Amino acid sequence: MKMAVLIMAAVLATGLCSGAHAAFGGHRHNAEDQQKKQDDPQNWPARDFSSATSLIGAVCVFIRDPRPKTNHGAEELGGKDLLGNDEVRAKLRGFTRLKIKCDGSDGKGWPADWLARAKSGAVLVLFSSDRAHTVIIDKAAQKDALLKAADVIPKYVAEKRAAAEAQAKAEAAKNPPPPAEKPQIPGLDGKITQKDKKKPGNKEPQDE
Repeated sequence: MKMAVLIMAAVLATGLCSGAHAAFGGHRHNAEDQQKKQDDPQNWPARDFSSATSLIGAVCVFIRDPRPKTNHGAEELGGKDLLGNDEVRAKLRGFTRLKIKCDGSDGKGWPADWLARAKSGAVLVLFSSDRAHTVIIDKAAQKDALLKAADVIPKYVAEKRAAAEAQAKAEAAKNPPPPAEKPQIPGLDGKITQKDKKKPGNKEPQDE
């Protein structure tokens, strides 16, 4: 009887472990699938320039011409040597990744010279939101330049963000907020009035 109970307990424990492992594996695969989806330029969203640069950050925008039936430039940049490359995709995860058309139909306010360079083809632009650093890639052979920019720009952005936060803290220290006013509630201000000193039933003597 004891042996049967032990065997049943072992079977249940094995089943629970297998279920937990399967669940963990499922979550891991879901996260990997989601990451691959985000890495694929086909899934990058479009956005207006003002929105893309409203915060301090690193931005990567894939600009292509939608008119050619076969856009060889876009295919080259999106191929295995550049945006389809695992190393490149991993490097670009620190960027806000966007994709727009050079005719401005799905993203407003982008620099005209960037849009012009993408006509009849495509370009990839990596830049800091203040445009202090800008690198334009129009050939898959520029992978090394892209990887270098993918290192330099996020580092610059991190330093700029840290400086902005430090400045904000310094300004806050110079101008601290005024102390909050305590509500004026009778009897809670710590003062005892003459009226409060009188005890109930202790009346003043009256003249007859």
